Amino acid sequence: MDGIAHLARLAWSRSQLVEGRSRAYAAAVASQRAPSAWSERERTTVAIHLLGRPRVEINGREAPRPRGRKVWGILALLLLSEGPIHRDRLASLLFADADDPLSALRWSLAELRRLLGPGVMLGGDPIILDLPPDAFVDVRTLASGTWVEAAYVPGIGHELLEGVDVHAEAAFETWLLTERRRVANLSAAVLREAATARLAAGHADAAVELATKLVAADGYDEEAQALLVRALVAAGQAPRARRYLQETIERIQRELGVEPSQSAAACGACRRRSCARTAMDPGHRCRRITDYRWRCGDRGRRFRGRDRDPASFRCGRKRDP
Repeated sequence: MDGIAHLARLAWSRSQLVEGRSRAYAAAVASQRAPSAWSERERTTVAIHLLGRPRVEINGREAPRPRGRKVWGILALLLLSEGPIHRDRLASLLFADADDPLSALRWSLAELRRLLGPGVMLGGDPIILDLPPDAFVDVRTLASGTWVEAAYVPGIGHELLEGVDVHAEAAFETWLLTERRRVANLSAAVLREAATARLAAGHADAAVELATKLVAADGYDEEAQALLVRALVAAGQAPRARRYLQETIERIQRELGVEPSQSAAACGACRRRSCARTAMDPGHRCRRITDYRWRCGDRGRRFRGRDRDPASFRCGRKRDP
């Protein structure tokens, strides 16, 4: 009987010890910082979009827009400049007409800090912009990412700081114009490469989407127009491709007062379904005939291009001279 009582006391003591340890462990866990109490810098996700209408997203939500358009100019300078920027240099570029340029710069930097949120460090002289490691910046992705990443940047094909007129010194205006052209060329190169790759892989619908963005950025790029026509044909939209081709040729003639390139003009004269289809075949080209000997695609006749009226040209396969 005494042995049973002794065992019962031992079991009760052990349960009290385990319960005490559990309470101590729970108290220790509760005293630690919960993930929700971590610093903003550790848990904030920042996305900066400068292509198209500029905006900043923090944790997936668009931040309130800053007061003053020059805040966007400062942000673009800090993100796109290769070297450090000193405060006096930045003040002379953007606030030379202010009574106190450095004071105006300090106010704009405060607005920029509010825009970017507490997860971004901004300050010093030269000014240092320290973004979180996982921050997304569209212009950097466009310049240094692969075409797979860059092709689906939300604002690709749009102008840098679109709709933002930063009234500043001529030096800044020149820099901004140069950067806009550089970004536009990068966007066109990425879209062209992506559309061509999608077309080659058999994803015609994706190629149509990308080529449409490409021609929207530059309506007079005839290579882009030809790529869109090829993508439409590959997607099974040959009637739409012929319609679009004819409208493009007429628009170029009307707005520029010039004839389109040889390939576009010949395709416009041909207007046959096979012409649109052969845009996919490098060996069967629809183009204006020059010094080469060609065979007429629908009648089998042979002629030299300079001896014929361009309006009567037909889609044909190039033959050796």
